[in-house]
Amino acid sequence: PGLPDDDEVQPQSADRFRTQHAAADVVVKWRGVSVQGELHRKHVQVTRTGVERTVVGGYVMAGVLASTLWARAPRPLELSARLALVDPAREVADNQQQEMVAGGSWYFDGHRSRLGVDVTRLRYRTPTGTRSTDLRTRVQWEFTF
Repeated sequence: PGLPDDDEVQPQSADRFRTQHAAADVVVKWRGVSVQGELHRKHVQVTRTGVERTVVGGYVMAGVLASTLWARAPRPLELSARLALVDPAREVADNQQQEMVAGGSWYFDGHRSRLGVDVTRLRYRTPTGTRSTDLRTRVQWEFTF
């Protein structure tokens, strides 16, 4: 559950929400291996009603050039994985979202062009007992100029 809207408060109104946010992130790249992650915590209070929510989430992601693991692998191939977790309301039990991703990228012209493919498994749990799992596939071609 998100924060309720208060129809009496206009969107232009200052102090509609009071927030406290803390975050930490790290990135490490070394010899064809990369690891990065973020952790966030946000406490939000609706100033008029006093309703409060605390949102916590984060992710960790790793990538490796395949030739780092196996000398015969093509040099432009990168393998990656990511795990992300979000708890959209710490005050509400059994309410989480999880994302697990496995993918690969092929680099063209150095790192100026990249074709990426990944498969994602999304899992949701709600306080009403609903559990859902989705599977998604994504293909992306990225150009840098």
